[in-house]
Formats: sequence, structure tokens, C-alpha cells
Amino acid sequence: MIVSHISGTTELTDEEQGIADINLDHSIDVLDIVQLITSIINTDHMPYFSLLDFNPNSDYYNQSIGPETFSNEVSCYYFGKQG
Repeated sequence: MIVSHISGTTELTDEEQGIADINLDHSIDVLDIVQLITSIINTDHMPYFSLLDFNPNSDYYNQSIGPETFSNEVSCYYFGKQG
């Protein structure tokens, strides 16, 4: 979408423009694409964090868990509102 916006074939909503301005310079341009690609290919490890599992149906209910808990078991993590 960013490339399409820069090339003039797609208009972005205000929210999408805020997201697309990756380097926060108040302009959506090739520098945002470079920043995006850099963040995608960056091989730094995910920072450590943990959150309380409050799902009573989970095997980890009431435990503090994070990426380290599932090392080499899953390919992504999702923390968000269900439903």
C-alpha cells in the first residue's frame, strides 16, 4: 500500500497515513519503505517480556509467560482482544 500510495495509485486514510509514516518525518516516501524493509530483515532477537496468562482454559493460566516460554515452538505471538 505504501508503494502504491507513493506512486499515486492508492489513497490512504488518515489512520493508514499515520501507520505508513514509519520514520515519523511527516512524509510518506521511499525512506519509509527502506525503514520498513530494514525492520523486517533485522535479525536482532525479540526483546524479552512476559505477561500474565489470564485465560482460565490455558495450560499456563495465572502464570507469567512470554516468547521464551515457547522458544522454537511457535512462529508468532498474538496478544489482543478476542471476539
